[in-house]
Amino acid sequence: MTKMNEPKTALGRYMVYTFIPKYSNNVMGFVYMGAAILIIIVGLRGLGSMVGQLHILPNFLLDSQGAKISPYVVLFALFLEFFLLLTLGTVTFFTPEDMDHYKPSSEEEPKTISFPDFKAEIEKIKELSNEEKVMVRNFLDEFEQISQKINRIQESNAEALKKMKEALSKN
Repeated sequence: MTKMNEPKTALGRYMVYTFIPKYSNNVMGFVYMGAAILIIIVGLRGLGSMVGQLHILPNFLLDSQGAKISPYVVLFALFLEFFLLLTLGTVTFFTPEDMDHYKPSSEEEPKTISFPDFKAEIEKIKELSNEEKVMVRNFLDEFEQISQKINRIQESNAEALKKMKEALSKN
């Protein structure tokens, strides 16, 4: 049973299952490198005879007078970028819109839950929430009791210090 979005030709299957997963990033990288070469070549061609005076480029890139970038080099850069963009267009054309051929593992598949199960899970959450409330209330009650004990201790310490002061002032 074939799926609706499956490639129908041998070239399509090769592109989708072999070439694209392995080489799509490489193709994109070559396109960027070709664009960089084209920008440099066209930019240097735009500088005109200044390029020949700078003596920074090898002679095979210059025209017969050695003054400008050769038109053949510009033509080569244009065709190089054209074919690289054509390759990128082909790869993009064969890249699947969705990943039907990708099957997630059983751990990744979302589980469906029926309404009664969902209701039971909500009840469990409510119970846990109530237990947490009780624990927090108990903690607050214990904290209040400890605070009261500390207050009583502070009061008795203050009373004891007062008595000591009175006793020392009599002597």
